[in-house]
Amino acid sequence: MGGSYTGFLDTFKRLGGVKAFGYPKTEARRDTGASGTLLAPGSSPGIIRQYFQAAVLESFPAAVQPVKLTLLGDVVRNRINPNNGYESISAFRRATPFTPGQATQFDRATVRAPKERTPEAVVRFVQPSLVRVQRASGGCGSGFFVDARGHAVTNWHVVDGETRFTVRMHDGRDARATVVASDEYHDIALLRVEGVTSTPVEWGLSDGLNIAAQLVALGFPAPLRESTCPLTPKVTVGVLSARTTIDGLTYLQTDLSLNPGNSGGPVAALNGTIVWISKAEAIGLQNTNFLIPEERAHPIITSWLRTLGSGQPPSARSRPGPR
Repeated sequence: MGGSYTGFLDTFKRLGGVKAFGYPKTEARRDTGASGTLLAPGSSPGIIRQYFQAAVLESFPAAVQPVKLTLLGDVVRNRINPNNGYESISAFRRATPFTPGQATQFDRATVRAPKERTPEAVVRFVQPSLVRVQRASGGCGSGFFVDARGHAVTNWHVVDGETRFTVRMHDGRDARATVVASDEYHDIALLRVEGVTSTPVEWGLSDGLNIAAQLVALGFPAPLRESTCPLTPKVTVGVLSARTTIDGLTYLQTDLSLNPGNSGGPVAALNGTIVWISKAEAIGLQNTNFLIPEERAHPIITSWLRTLGSGQPPSARSRPGPR
């Protein structure tokens, strides 16, 4: 800047240059922080900055790290989703850490999908993953397999107070199951079904569907005035009505007809992917039900499966106390 050394050029070249950040959009200059400028979080106006197509370089001559680089995409992301709100969005999920040179494997398998985008096709596609969860003390809920090793997801309130269950699969077989992970706060739990090889669901993106998108829910709601668990699943079709926040958590509001027994069951988009988990609990609203979004549940479930795969037990989480 004006003949003064900033270190921008050396840093720019070392990190990839034009191929990484695009061409310079400004000269290196003192930035006043005027309206419309994109300052890096925590920066103060007056720092020497140079803007590129994808990044900002800042000069801090007296600091241990004299040149700081900030990606403009991150700045815009943080402004649109403050307080790390972007972390719940599927597209922004962190990748598994990777060390250069380490051996790795890539799954090139084609994602499964129903042949047609109709409710009938979705039911045939999802049903092999569906399970009925029966409590030893009575009552049933629903769930679905999330891997090939017999792990199935349901609601926490379905398994609360018990540890062993009987799970019925789509082909009529029964098997014992135990709770291996649970999260009361998010109302999800993971079961290990004994001695089975299972068909996992295909996950979708709950934050990728628009209001009024058609949904298909499968589950085992108990028949009217009957306390026995139903032998066959029931299907209901509806739409995504709204996204709403209850007690600090985002839910998907729907007009799907959900009743006790549907809890924990899968809710699919018309491409057959699971985008929500049924939460059939009455909260005082008529003809309104709420779903747990994939963007919140899927990362927790993935973390549980990864921890179990390493031979460690996942930690349980309870609801936070009064604030």
